[in-house]
Amino acid sequence: MEKLLMEVVRTGVRMLKIILHYISHFSVGLSVLSICVWAAGTFLLKQNMANLLITGLWLLGIAGASVVMTWILDNFMNAWNNRLKRKYYASQKHKNYKSYNKNSNYKNTNYNTKLKKETESENKKAVSEKRKSYQELMNELNDLTGLDSVKKQVQGMINHINVEKRRRAIDKNIVSVKPMYNMIFSGNPGTGKTTVARLLAEIFREIGVVSKGHLIETDRGGLVGQYVGETAQKTREIVESAIGGVLLIDEAYSLYRGEGGNDYGQEAIDTLIKIMEDKREDLIVIAAGYKDEMEIFIEANPGLSSRFPIKIDFEDYTSEEMISILKTFGSKDKNSFEAEALAEAYNYFEIVREDYKFSNGREVRNFYEKCIQNRSNRLSRGNYPDKEYFIIRKKDVVTDDLEVEVFEEVEYKCPKCEGHLVQRNGKNGIFWGCSNFRYGCRATFSDKGGKPRLI
Repeated sequence: MEKLLMEVVRTGVRMLKIILHYISHFSVGLSVLSICVWAAGTFLLKQNMANLLITGLWLLGIAGASVVMTWILDNFMNAWNNRLKRKYYASQKHKNYKSYNKNSNYKNTNYNTKLKKETESENKKAVSEKRKSYQELMNELNDLTGLDSVKKQVQGMINHINVEKRRRAIDKNIVSVKPMYNMIFSGNPGTGKTTVARLLAEIFREIGVVSKGHLIETDRGGLVGQYVGETAQKTREIVESAIGGVLLIDEAYSLYRGEGGNDYGQEAIDTLIKIMEDKREDLIVIAAGYKDEMEIFIEANPGLSSRFPIKIDFEDYTSEEMISILKTFGSKDKNSFEAEALAEAYNYFEIVREDYKFSNGREVRNFYEKCIQNRSNRLSRGNYPDKEYFIIRKKDVVTDDLEVEVFEEVEYKCPKCEGHLVQRNGKNGIFWGCSNFRYGCRATFSDKGGKPRLI
């Protein structure tokens, strides 16, 4: 009701102010005219026109009164508005106070002080939970299965950063350009490239290399547009969102698809190089992908090699390391494996590693989920003791659906690396694969015409 009354009063005052505005202007005009006519008649025509002078003065008084009324109305409306605001804030504070006392163990205490302390403690708790210390992040990195060469390179890079930081602290006269820490992560899928990138982003934040320490992931689809001008804009937006942290470009080699054509990947590379140089003080870019393809990517632009000075190779996991990852997955879900199940899993990993589509850690994740599904199917068909719901048996490890089988080595040699070609059975039938795929050659061939042909 009070709000409705307020709107009615505001409308009435607004109309009254408009009327007073026109009255004041009209009165001033008439008063000036009356005074001019009185002056002309009195001094030029020598006639008595006192009435005109009185009328002009009256009109000036009316104009002054209109201005004063407008000022009074403005102050009245401001005072009323302030009163309503104070009343609203008081009601909201009282409402929050009642809610606070209802949910709080503290009674008869100052509401503002308690609320401030509670908010500060919650903020500190949220920051402490979200942000890990440097040592915690390093422990998490070192606890990753395998990746020994990666850990060694990362530790060496961090040691260099810390030493340079210490040197500048000792001698403040040292003037040096901040080095670029952009990196190439080369390796097969599932080798932990994204996990390491995320940890590096937070570690770099803790040692002062970047300000925020967040990770932005993207790929060709996030950088390359469909029409002229879109690619530069998309690339610029993605890179700018990563400033203060790390930008991870997955399958970066797909940005370059050879010379010619209407592909805009090269435009994305050129834009990326420009922004990398401008924002080098607070941005790290990591380009990830297969080893051979990443070498082609680096050669696509003469400026890429110098702007990605750090190259880290992620090797495939061994069967022993994959068993360790499998046991880690199980321990997180409070599942354990019997010895026969682990032996069966080891044999499975030994075979599946020969597949050119082998995906390392992702392969282990998929295998683990299949084991869980198989156990669920087994337990649903009968009554079992409680401990069976936390154990994965050999019968849960089903390897009958292997998609890769090595038949025999043949006299054909790989035209890329001169390694032996091996005949394999995949999802789409028989194909030929280079036996040196674990050492960087990922050539595959179709089986047409009795001789292998490069796909």
